[in-house]
Amino acid sequence: MPIVEVDDLVVAVQRMTAPDRQPMLHYWDTHPDAGNLPVSRIAELQIAVAEVLRPALDAVIGNHLETETPVVAEDDHLLREPDKGEQRTRRRSAPATATGWPPGQANTGSR
Repeated sequence: MPIVEVDDLVVAVQRMTAPDRQPMLHYWDTHPDAGNLPVSRIAELQIAVAEVLRPALDAVIGNHLETETPVVAEDDHLLREPDKGEQRTRRRSAPATATGWPPGQANTGSR
C-alpha cells in the first residue's frame, strides 16, 4: 500500500506560498529558535500548522476515497479528528469508528 509522507505535502505547499501569506505553514522555518520553547507551546504550534494544512490533506484523502485508491498517510501533522467535510466523505466510502478510522484499520502508529 502506498504511503504519503505528509511532510512532503508540507514542503510542496510551502514552496507554493510565502511566509507573509501563510505564516503558520512557514513558522518553523521563520522561527529557528522555536525548538527551545516549552513543550506545551511546541505542541500548540504543531497543531496550528496541522490545522492550516488540513485543506490540502483533505483534498489528498478525498481524492483517494473518490478513486478508491488505498493509501496510508503518515506524519505528525495528522490531526486525530477529521473536520466535518472530510468525515462526511469518509462515511460515504467506509463507516468510520469513533476515532475516524474505518473498522479494522485503527491507527497503530506502525507501518
